[in-house]
Amino acid sequence: MSASRLARLCLAAALVTSAAQAQTTRRFVVSIDGHQRPIALDTMGVRMDFPNASPGQVWTQLTAVYDEAKIITNVRDSTAGEIGNLTLVQRGRLWKQPMSRFFDCGTSMSGNNADSYKVSLALLSWIVPNGAGSTVWTAVAAGGRDLSGTSNHSRTCQSLGQLEGTIHDALRERLKVRVTEH
Repeated sequence: MSASRLARLCLAAALVTSAAQAQTTRRFVVSIDGHQRPIALDTMGVRMDFPNASPGQVWTQLTAVYDEAKIITNVRDSTAGEIGNLTLVQRGRLWKQPMSRFFDCGTSMSGNNADSYKVSLALLSWIVPNGAGSTVWTAVAAGGRDLSGTSNHSRTCQSLGQLEGTIHDALRERLKVRVTEH
C-alpha cells in the first residue's frame, strides 16, 4: 500500500471518528429564570481531559459524584454519557456550600442574592470518548428569583466556575488519574 493511500485512509478514519464523537452530545436547550433567551448547554461549559480513563470508568465515578453531592438528576443516560438536572431548583445551599460559592446573582443589603434567592439552574455533564481516554464537559446556567416582598423579580445568575470545578475535582479524585483542564 502506498504512503499516500495509507495517509488518505488514516484521514478518512479520523474524520469518521471525529464525526462520531461530535454526534455523541445531544443538544440541550433550556429556559432559565432571569434569562431572556433559551440557552444551549452544549455551547458552553468547562472541559477536563482524562487521558487514561475509559468512558465507562468515568461514567461510574461521575454518577457517584452527582449522588454524593445529592444532586437529583433528571438526565442520566449511560449510553450517551450524560448526567445532570435541567430543572434543578435550590435555595440557600448546594453541595453543603452556600449558593454564593457557585453563583453571583448580584447583591442587596443582605449580601449575595444567590444565598437568599430561589435559584433555578440547568446542570449537565457529558462524557466524550477521546482516544483511549475521555473528556468530561460540565455546563451550568442559572437564574434567581427574589421571593421576599412583593416584587418577586428574577435575574440572571453568573456561574463562578466553582460548581463545574468541584464536580471535576471530585471526579479526578475518584479516578486518581492525571488530567488536563481547559
